Amino acid sequence: MAYRLMLALGILVLLALPALADNPEHRLNGDLEAGASTGFSVALDGTSAAVGAPRAGADDRGALYLYSQNTDGTWREAAAVTGLGSAGARVGTSVDLSLPRAVVGAPGQRRATILTLVEGFWTVSQTIEGNDGFGTEVAVEGSTVLIASIDVDLNGSVSVFQNGPAGGWPLITTLTSPDTTLFDRFGDALAIDGNTIVVGAPADSIAAAGAGAVHVFTLRSGTWQRTATLYPSDPVRQGAFGRSVSIDAGRIAVGSDEGVYIFARNSAGFWVQETRIEASIAGTLFGFDVALVGERLVVGEPGSGPDGAVSVFDRQPAGQWLPGGTVSPVPDPANPGAFFGSSVDLAGDLLLVGRPGTVSTAVGGADLYSLPLLIGEPPPLGPVNQAVGFFDPKSGLWALPADQASFYYGVPGDIPLLGDWDC
Repeated sequence: MAYRLMLALGILVLLALPALADNPEHRLNGDLEAGASTGFSVALDGTSAAVGAPRAGADDRGALYLYSQNTDGTWREAAAVTGLGSAGARVGTSVDLSLPRAVVGAPGQRRATILTLVEGFWTVSQTIEGNDGFGTEVAVEGSTVLIASIDVDLNGSVSVFQNGPAGGWPLITTLTSPDTTLFDRFGDALAIDGNTIVVGAPADSIAAAGAGAVHVFTLRSGTWQRTATLYPSDPVRQGAFGRSVSIDAGRIAVGSDEGVYIFARNSAGFWVQETRIEASIAGTLFGFDVALVGERLVVGEPGSGPDGAVSVFDRQPAGQWLPGGTVSPVPDPANPGAFFGSSVDLAGDLLLVGRPGTVSTAVGGADLYSLPLLIGEPPPLGPVNQAVGFFDPKSGLWALPADQASFYYGVPGDIPLLGDWDC
């Protein structure tokens, strides 16, 4: 295994990663219905998980499965919500969790439903209807709910709802793209963290035709205002920058067809590109979905190999994002083409990965993993950015500079950093 790090350019090129886990600790499979696309959307928050199945039912009514963690660490199905939509509603196309609330989209019926967890039971709080494509994407944090609409012309908008004193969910504002051209898919990806909303527009054509953009909105004096528009440092035609977004603790992760970009808010309050992570093999859909929590990033790669994969990255104290390993699904000959990694979410050390399948006979679901603790940065081995030597795997020997007689590559108590490094 090898990695090539190009930190001076702010680019990490991913060549290979050690496996973190293959067998999930828990499998959240809904009703095991073939062709239901179970795992098309997933969400995770603390001790609750949500899994969408937009093709459930003979007429694509869709379903939402909600899970709770038991005191012994196991997980149980807390609710199977199957009566939220009519034929073609596709309930479960999108889902998000922020306890005690869950939001699920049904764009086929132009609606989204807010559910609340009360004394261990999930109940419907309100169903909201909108225009074409309403419910294509959803997000929730605290008392704020975001619901995206993308119409037949691929124009998008994002409706912002706030839980009112009387318990209702009035519309506060509607966010739109400053790009007046059609087909930008504004709202194709959503994320919210405190007073910041992030909206992906992966077909935006300002930087280049279909290169994509990400819009940042900030709550100021009670009003949501657009405060930044992010573009990739290397825009390409049809790059789909903004196909997935995640925000946490002053950083934004953006998925695209060209990889994953990480932006950080500097001391002046501006969002600047911190790095770009790309896979060495094209066509694996690296960045199809992303989840960022603290110093950890997970990236879905559903086109990797026969069934897909998820890559894990950890940010080091010096600022580098280093590979932490991969998670791959358990091979299942009866269900080929799992599309594992098409949806991901992260909460603490828990990783939830959707595998909706790509064939009509596939029995989809979602897998829950417990990831190892963040990998600590190795102690310095001399002056910063100075190579200590080169390792020849064929001979098993290290080559050292002529003026260097020895060096230390580890001490007792070090946390092992998996993989072979060529820096």
